[in-house]
Amino acid sequence: MLHCGDTVEMPKNEWATPHLWVIITEPIAETGLAVIVNVTTLQAHSDKTTVLAVGEHLYLKHDSVVSYADAQIVDVRLIEEPAGLAREEEN
Repeated sequence: MLHCGDTVEMPKNEWATPHLWVIITEPIAETGLAVIVNVTTLQAHSDKTTVLAVGEHLYLKHDSVVSYADAQIVDVRLIEEPAGLAREEEN
């Protein structure tokens, strides 16, 4: 199972460009639920609570920010199994 601090690449929705997501809470053992936030390119209007510079993670190509506004609660077991994620979106 994924854990707090792990990162994954996935889109916010089916039309979005994949972004880096960070698991920011330890998943609940019984449900796999955890909070994830995405990392996006730094813009003038960005929330600058957490700014990440190029080189702080291999994925980063530009200075970036954590988009707390896009935080989601997800079952990380479904992220680890892409087919499971697809089934979840169909429901």
